[in-house]
Amino acid sequence: MRSENRAVLIVSLLFLAACGGGGGSDRPEAQDAPEMPPATLRVVDGDTVDINGTRHRLAGIDAPERHQTCIDADGAPWACGRAASERVKELIGSGPVACSSSGGDIYGRSVSSCSAGGADLGQVLVRAGLALNDSRYGPDYSAAEDEARESKAGMHAGRFIPPWSWRAGARLSPLSPSILASDAVVFVFGVPTQAMTSCNLATCTLDVAGSSTTISAAELLPGDQSEGPIASYTVADDGTEFAGLGHWLQESGFVVAVGGTVPVAEILMAVSIAEHFPATNPRPLDGGATWRGFMSAIDVSTAPAAALTGNATISPQDFDDPSIDILFNRIREAGTNAARPDITWNGIEVRNGAFSAGKISGRFYGDIHHEAGGVFERNRITGAFGAKRDRR
Repeated sequence: MRSENRAVLIVSLLFLAACGGGGGSDRPEAQDAPEMPPATLRVVDGDTVDINGTRHRLAGIDAPERHQTCIDADGAPWACGRAASERVKELIGSGPVACSSSGGDIYGRSVSSCSAGGADLGQVLVRAGLALNDSRYGPDYSAAEDEARESKAGMHAGRFIPPWSWRAGARLSPLSPSILASDAVVFVFGVPTQAMTSCNLATCTLDVAGSSTTISAAELLPGDQSEGPIASYTVADDGTEFAGLGHWLQESGFVVAVGGTVPVAEILMAVSIAEHFPATNPRPLDGGATWRGFMSAIDVSTAPAAALTGNATISPQDFDDPSIDILFNRIREAGTNAARPDITWNGIEVRNGAFSAGKISGRFYGDIHHEAGGVFERNRITGAFGAKRDRR
């Protein structure tokens, strides 16, 4: 048995022999207990263990797969799947393992709640940020997951793909600091309040009225989305479900997300994200270049709020002293198809590949700056945009 992939649990047996008083030569002498084979335990991955030939799937959790990687707070990959497996090995070394089965799954495994040394394996893993709550089959560890998220433990310190999405083929790659988000609008009983937004490599935090909530930008814009528009999108994070309107390009994407944390409150926020943000200004191709793409927005000045879509064009005025014009045109209301006026910005200065003027900000993305994107606010319209470079 190889020590690097097996953990052996030795079960000690106490043999009790009851002997009466008064001996006789015909009474058999007490015999030593027969030697019993040790119980064996093998860690398959962070949520699966084999005990004496029975495979147990830990109930109530889903841990990253053995070869799955996550992204840490500095944007570097780390072996979160291996870390989950190693943590299980450490836990079972602290004492005897006891499992209680609640049934089987479609793969023939016993769905079980297991403890080691009195510690609930599922709860420990979720609290450490090495597994996610999955209460469809077993205990509800949502409180432990809330603790892990708030303390940024394990996977919650950076970006990750949920194990169920990873098994379906989704993958993450390291990001440069390329997340942009508009200030959020929080509606309480329909009354809008402005919320400050700050983002790092993995998440965006909204601060309003002395409280805050954290939203995973990686979940809003996952890397496995194919190029094209987003008609709707829903993600659960911090108890918030979002419906999104946006567009995916080759290396970047944007979405205007609307979500509710409680029945009486809604959050509106625009996000732009990309995998590579070069801190250099774009240069012309064949003497010039224009970036063409799309915009999405929500107009909160109407009741109910109107969703808008349109085209986006970014035109440099001068590559040597870089500044750009931005045009949103052919703007329509989703659902009614009613036309809206064009929105324009002129003479926005570009520095180190980024641009900002008033309440619009954006960046150029990719090795040759072949994509661009950003977020904006104008007349109570909150939106995001993205565009790809052409030579026309």
